[in-house]
Amino acid sequence: MPGLRWWIAGLLMLATVVNYIDRQCLGVASTEIKADLGMTNETYSYVVSAFLITYGLMQPFMGRVMDWLGTRTGFMLAVAWWSIANMLHGLAGSWLSLAFFRILLGMGEAGNFPGSVKTIGEWFPPRQRTIGTGIFNSGASIGMVISAPLIALILMTLNWRMAFVITGGMGVVWIALWAIFYRPFDKHPWLTARERNLVLEGQKELAVADPPPGRGTWLFILSQRNFWGIALTRFLAEPAWQFMMFFLPLFLREKLGLTLGEFAFYGILPYIAADLGCLFGGFLPPLFVKAGLSVMSARKASAAVAAVMMMGVGLTVFASTATEVVIFVSIGLFAHQTLASTLLTLPADLFPKRMAGTAYGLAGTVGYVGGTAFILIAGYVTEHIGYNPMWAGLAFLDMVGVTLLWAIIRAPKAGTGTLAPPPLEPSVAA
Repeated sequence: MPGLRWWIAGLLMLATVVNYIDRQCLGVASTEIKADLGMTNETYSYVVSAFLITYGLMQPFMGRVMDWLGTRTGFMLAVAWWSIANMLHGLAGSWLSLAFFRILLGMGEAGNFPGSVKTIGEWFPPRQRTIGTGIFNSGASIGMVISAPLIALILMTLNWRMAFVITGGMGVVWIALWAIFYRPFDKHPWLTARERNLVLEGQKELAVADPPPGRGTWLFILSQRNFWGIALTRFLAEPAWQFMMFFLPLFLREKLGLTLGEFAFYGILPYIAADLGCLFGGFLPPLFVKAGLSVMSARKASAAVAAVMMMGVGLTVFASTATEVVIFVSIGLFAHQTLASTLLTLPADLFPKRMAGTAYGLAGTVGYVGGTAFILIAGYVTEHIGYNPMWAGLAFLDMVGVTLLWAIIRAPKAGTGTLAPPPLEPSVAA
């Protein structure tokens, strides 16, 4: 099958769509859940943080599972776990039991991104990895776009408990598709010789040396300067996505007073912008490479562009209508997902293939520490002060993070880190 790697990226995108529909069910139904279970913004932030803490802590473990079992088996286990956990949310009788089910959800969902990053690293040459990453990562925004009207419809016709049950069932369909269509790169019967050679030759462009014998995976990763360049940047970038996911629905519905029907319209627009940011962020580094930059310089330049754009979200403090809020938040989400296409690709660029999932997971843990801290602060600040301090903070965190990225990240020692600038099109089409 020509271009099989692009179909694989599409399957990863579908997994991410399901992941985010399940994850976002809480955010969209938050007003109804808070009223039914007697929750405040502060207790809501505890429930959200239960997921984020678990998700963050489990990412390196799930990355290790993906490295150990392989992505075919590892992905099926992860999706089955989180789908069941999502359905169990319908049994919640208090914020404590809801938090427990969020913990279970976080354990399973933590496998999605380490597995996807590992798969992209195995199936794509460095020149195209940000494009592959942009494709699968667009599933997060697509999931958010779908979740708003879908879950709103379920809320209007059934109730919030059934919303979790129905969305949880989507994972079963994806597991069947993955079991039928996916095999590892070196065993897939549909992989053409031309594509195999293209990928293998391309992966020589950014070679990464294996660690010395006897060094443990985690110890090797944590001792690397490049790991901390990725991790610290993610620590500062992650708050934007988590705040938009869990507090933007509350802001639109409770602060601006949008009805469910109005939210179903306004609530999807920022995530359409985020989708476009995924694609823009995927194609931007190859354009810089064509202009003559090295791989790492192209990654860093793309991140800098995103950080400058992210400052636009700060204008939300001056917004007084839903339309103005959506415009400024859309700028922020477009910028964040542009940056994400680079950050999610770097573990596959900078670490050996057999460690890519674990490296991503460990960096994700550091990122989710930042996201969780921001959410806990947001729970108090939005309850007692308002939303403006949070919007203002988000405007500058990415800029600080990208500054650290530029200062710390270096090209791998075992490769030149430089790609020649021939046209991209023939490789993409193969």
